Amino acid sequence: MKKILLCTLVALVSVSFPTPGMCDEKPIPYEKLPNAIQQFTTKHFSETTFCHAEKDSDEYEVWLTDGTELSFTRSGEWEKVKSKQAVIPESIMALIPKSIPDYFSKNYPDKHIYQIKVERNGYEVVLRDTPDWEFKFNKAGAFLRIDD
Repeated sequence: MKKILLCTLVALVSVSFPTPGMCDEKPIPYEKLPNAIQQFTTKHFSETTFCHAEKDSDEYEVWLTDGTELSFTRSGEWEKVKSKQAVIPESIMALIPKSIPDYFSKNYPDKHIYQIKVERNGYEVVLRDTPDWEFKFNKAGAFLRIDD
């Protein structure tokens, strides 16, 4: 019941509050997502199910029933994982340089990673208890700075 309610809420909010470029966004059924996206969600999020997806000219946005939000490029490469309730799966953590999770284990052992975003020059990571801090890392996983 919670999953149905969450999906309904996500769908209503996405329709109720227009944002710039929203006219370009089109709902898309799971079966119509690129194979790379379907494989990614099946591999890394087998414990939850698909809720909703949208496509615009630049990317795909996918929401899962546990509140996880995923962003993908037009070609199906993952760009962002944002976990509302669950811990980001270890299989996702294995996709980024090991030095990034190691940095948080050493410096913030009681905090959990809430969001990982692949950027052109590296990675952006946000912790659950400090959502205004964006930890920046280069492509090799070396810590650069905190943006707040």
